[in-house]
Amino acid sequence: MTCENLVSVHCQSTQVKNEKKKEKAVLDGMWVALVSKSSREDLSKYFENSKVCMKNVLPNIVKKKSFESEKSESNKIRSVRVLYEEGLMSKKKYNAIRKCPIEIMQGCRAPNILPYKPLSQFIKTIDIGNVRDLREFCEEAGLNPVSGVYRSLEPLLLQLASLYIKVNATQPCLHWFVRKWVCFMLL
Repeated sequence: MTCENLVSVHCQSTQVKNEKKKEKAVLDGMWVALVSKSSREDLSKYFENSKVCMKNVLPNIVKKKSFESEKSESNKIRSVRVLYEEGLMSKKKYNAIRKCPIEIMQGCRAPNILPYKPLSQFIKTIDIGNVRDLREFCEEAGLNPVSGVYRSLEPLLLQLASLYIKVNATQPCLHWFVRKWVCFMLL
């Protein structure tokens, strides 16, 4: 009865002839009215009390968003954090964590961290500047050879200075020495 009465409201101006299109126009209008007139609390209660919404609609939306999130840049960064937090984690332990998904609602899991191989490929793409072998440095300096790598300090400091200037342009946070703009002093 409600839908029949709303046909005149939602379908009059568009001259909709097709019955399916009329029904869709009425349902669209009812939805817009419900969403715009109801409080968030009421909408939440409607969804929570609807088995259709809780078992079919919301899980589909959450799954789609979770899948999209797994492909995002922020998930790559999250995965790097998991790998390196409190020291480098072994591949085996990382994969074990990855295989324990967290279910946030029935049939929907939280976005998963990246698989180990794509994560390691992503890490290799991160520009960490010019890295040199410590053995070569030790040989040039006449010291006992030590394995490892190092970065020259000057390019790193220039990169940090550039970053600070960019951040300061949007959120002033730097105090300049002798009141000279872009004057950095190293101690």
